[in-house]
Amino acid sequence: MISIVVPTFDRPAALSRCLDGIAATAGAGMDLEVVVVNDGGEPPSRAVIERLRGRLDVRVIERRRAGPAAACNAGAESARGTVVAFLDDDCVPQQGWLAALAVRCAAEPDAAIGGRTVNALPENP
Repeated sequence: MISIVVPTFDRPAALSRCLDGIAATAGAGMDLEVVVVNDGGEPPSRAVIERLRGRLDVRVIERRRAGPAAACNAGAESARGTVVAFLDDDCVPQQGWLAALAVRCAAEPDAAIGGRTVNALPENP
């Protein structure tokens, strides 16, 4: 199982795009969970989460504001997968991202694996 941890803080539109992107790249039959960690902001819209039911296994963890690193740690602690991936709420994964991650993790199960990040807003480094 792959667990994708998504820390978020008051960016509902970005979170919605991120989750849609995860759902779009998740292959049929892929053992996957998404752990959204709300880092002290307004709770993510139930409509956003419910809209994905049946397409993604999504859980939301609510916590007091402690920053993105603490949110990632909280998500990793509750993850059920043998592989834990981190994706910021303002990121949208490319098609094939999860499949490539799964293949690479199977080939090198003890390795830390990173991918390429492309800034879609080059005027905002």
